[in-house]
Amino acid sequence: MEPERVWNLVTNPAWRPLTNADVPGYLVLAICAVLLIGLTLWTYLGSAQTTPRRLFLLVFLRLLALLIALLSALRPTISVTEYPKQKSILVVALDMSESMTVTDEYDGLSRWDVLRRNLEKCEPLLKQLQDEQDVTVHIYGFSSKFNAANEQYKPLTDDKKPVSISEWLKSRKPDGKRTDFGLMLSELYKKYQGETDPIRGMIIVSDGGNNVTDPDPNVQATRWSSLKSSNERCPIFTFMVGKTDTKTDQKDVGFTSIEVDPTPVAAKLELTARATLKAPGLEGARVKIRLTLSKRNPETRQWEEMPELTRTEDATLAKTTGNKVEITTKAPDLPGQVRVKLELVEPPPEDRIQGNNQISTFVTVTKEGIRILVIDKLRDELKFMRWALASDRRFGYVQMIRQTDDSPPNGETAKFDILNENYDVIILGDVSPARLKSVNPDLIANIAKLVKEKGVGFMMMGGIDSFGGTPEVPGSDGWKNTPIADILPVEIPDKTKQVDEPTRVVVAPDGFLEYIMKLDPNADKNKELWRRLGDTPVTRLGGYTIIGKPKASAKIYAFAERIDGGGRAPLLVGHPVGRNNARVLAFGADQTWKWINLSADEDKADKDKNDETEGMKLHKRFWTQLVLWLAHQDEVEGNVYVKAEPSRLAVNGKVGGPMGVRDKHRDDLPSPKMRYQVLRANEDPDEKKSKPADRGDGGRPRWSFEPKEPGEYRVFVWGEGTDADGKEIKGDAEAWFDVYPEVSDELLDPAAKDSFLLTLESKANGEAPAVIRKADRLPSFLKEKFVDKPLKQTNQVPKRYPDWRRFDRERKVGNEWFLPVLLVAFVAVLGLEWGLRRVWGMV
Repeated sequence: MEPERVWNLVTNPAWRPLTNADVPGYLVLAICAVLLIGLTLWTYLGSAQTTPRRLFLLVFLRLLALLIALLSALRPTISVTEYPKQKSILVVALDMSESMTVTDEYDGLSRWDVLRRNLEKCEPLLKQLQDEQDVTVHIYGFSSKFNAANEQYKPLTDDKKPVSISEWLKSRKPDGKRTDFGLMLSELYKKYQGETDPIRGMIIVSDGGNNVTDPDPNVQATRWSSLKSSNERCPIFTFMVGKTDTKTDQKDVGFTSIEVDPTPVAAKLELTARATLKAPGLEGARVKIRLTLSKRNPETRQWEEMPELTRTEDATLAKTTGNKVEITTKAPDLPGQVRVKLELVEPPPEDRIQGNNQISTFVTVTKEGIRILVIDKLRDELKFMRWALASDRRFGYVQMIRQTDDSPPNGETAKFDILNENYDVIILGDVSPARLKSVNPDLIANIAKLVKEKGVGFMMMGGIDSFGGTPEVPGSDGWKNTPIADILPVEIPDKTKQVDEPTRVVVAPDGFLEYIMKLDPNADKNKELWRRLGDTPVTRLGGYTIIGKPKASAKIYAFAERIDGGGRAPLLVGHPVGRNNARVLAFGADQTWKWINLSADEDKADKDKNDETEGMKLHKRFWTQLVLWLAHQDEVEGNVYVKAEPSRLAVNGKVGGPMGVRDKHRDDLPSPKMRYQVLRANEDPDEKKSKPADRGDGGRPRWSFEPKEPGEYRVFVWGEGTDADGKEIKGDAEAWFDVYPEVSDELLDPAAKDSFLLTLESKANGEAPAVIRKADRLPSFLKEKFVDKPLKQTNQVPKRYPDWRRFDRERKVGNEWFLPVLLVAFVAVLGLEWGLRRVWGMV
């Protein structure tokens, strides 16, 4: 492609330093030329040897010398500036979802037909952009499951035969089951974010019927605007097909999605099923929805419902789509896979489609379910302890706040009915006996009873009102001579002051062997982590509560050591209580939350991404292990596990997940041997037909599968490995998932959405037109915006012919030989003229 060239004739006369006036200089040169010619003629016309031919030649040489002198004086040059066309990229995205088949355009045409007609009109313009401006046009079709490589128009086939845009459009069908603007924008942003050529913009032709909200299309449009462009923002231009008042006569009530929280769920804890329903034509309908849980009978291979866990709720479907409903029940007592199903009990009589009146998925029930009761006042330690424990899906976390001695609100009293709430662990924070007695005079005795008779784990933490209380605080009488004092592993002292000096936690020599003190499975790393927590000023405790002298049955796990040399005191002490050997701890700390500051500065980048810092992970691990230890779940049998993510997906989707082998402390073995097999519901596993595990991030084993038919599936895995003690762990596991036929939501609400397209354009460009552009404006817009406004490279340096400047080696400008050659030419012309006169006898 030839660049655009601009030619200019410029001079730089030698008299410029003296004067900027050019006319006097040109007059002097003209007078000199006339005088030179006159002088030459006067000199030679009277000579006998002069002939007309000789005179002409001599005058010619004199004038040639004069010309060289004039060139040196005027220094004329031709300045040529080239403006090469700037390479660029134009992206075009075409909606290929089912709603594009709606025939609400002029002359009874479908939206897809109108899109095709207008893009075919644009084909010559797009070719002109490519030929004249070096614009690479990338065209994509999108609906759901967008893949840039598979959905891109390619002008050549595999055997190099040309394919026009018109031919490519004819070979495509608008059959996508959903329109996912967010995914399309996200994937194209990833594709072009490293592009060196500027992106002229993106043109989107659609009816605006987006029905997928994750990823958020508006967020992705804002990201797109940050790509390299000739403008400050990389723009998006939207063009709409279809009418905004198109309606449907379809009446239907049905489920569109389901999810279970938490997943996996611990046995006996609460389980919530959340679903989304559509109700086109039946907005406002009242429906009854039933939740059932089923376990599979391995002998009959049938799912058998558990009636005691069935729940039914009424719901009003106010919107055409996106009606939310949730129902909560208890998880089964036994671990394993459970099918969770939601169904309409009595759908409206006008409901035309019955096949979507129920929906199901699967959830894994684990055996580590632990119900925790924490009684404390509002303080930083409680906030971070709640963050560490409530986020763990194995735990049912219940929190009660006791700020005063007043009776709790009516809604809170049920939480304190601890004899009937099946708590596995009770943690008592900074509260006085009086504050518990104001709730229930028997509450303290009931806590001790659960520990002694039921084996419930118990711990008292440090605080002003804990253990012996604090003398200068009114009402802080301490716990001495209470039923709680009988079960604690320490002899509660009389009232004593809190220690308010910086303190490090020092693990007892044999404490490193205990589960609750293992911040890392590796013994050396574990010791190093505890040392760092004690030696780092921002992670040290601000003080501690004196918990008292350990009883004869007690074991000290850690000491509190004052930084100022004030000595050591027991900090974490435990012992067994009752016939069930309930585990009881006395913990004098109330500032473990400071541990989260470990490596906080180094991990700031990760924190900005909502990741956990090293200190946050250690804090969470300590509290998790402490609760598991109190509940006698610190050591379990090593097991094999596998997860299915997601547990419900459409045909041709992709499912997979992690798998592995865990030791008795629930830590993954580093290099287990894993194999897997994906089966239909009634197929039996056969290890001989299994596949070796894939490897994901960090080399961790994973599995993957792309189902082609709907139905219930399970992934069955076999695993084996050796733990740190040399014990071999071997076993199998399974996880179920449901594959449903891909159902379209495109025609539920067929009206074109101009507001969505305008919002998308506004997010990308910072502004949008007042009225949406229709698709028939695309050819004229393309010509005005792009064909008639080519990009040019600016700041181009002109080239000079000839270049009179002295050669600059550093800047590489000027001419190294031009001036010497010009001087040689001048001398040569004068010498030739003088030589001829000598030969001819005219001198």
